[in-house]
Amino acid sequence: MLHVLTEADQAALMENLRQLVGVRGAVFLAETNFQGNPVEYVAHLGASLRSIPAPLELAIRTLPMPGHFGPQELARVMPGNRWTLVEDGAATIEANPLMGAGGNCHIPGYFAVLKAKYPDAGR
Repeated sequence: MLHVLTEADQAALMENLRQLVGVRGAVFLAETNFQGNPVEYVAHLGASLRSIPAPLELAIRTLPMPGHFGPQELARVMPGNRWTLVEDGAATIEANPLMGAGGNCHIPGYFAVLKAKYPDAGR
């Protein structure tokens, strides 16, 4: 979800997640992290100059244009005084192919495991 939100909305979502997990929970996030431009991204998902798969066309018309979300983007919306990064790294997001071909569509991704910080929790 973070890859389609504005930076302000990403920060707000992170704060909401922090409140939800409290002192004992953790957040596992997996985001698409395709580094090309939007045209390259939709081509990766099956669009060509001659056709766009119907589900992709619907997404282009109705959803926010996806960006990418990786370590740099997480660092911007994850204040170090509010979160601890437990682990992160590259991932592959598998999606259903949009052209009716067998197999899976692989999208470069990023994962992170985070724990909320509550400085006063131990008092």
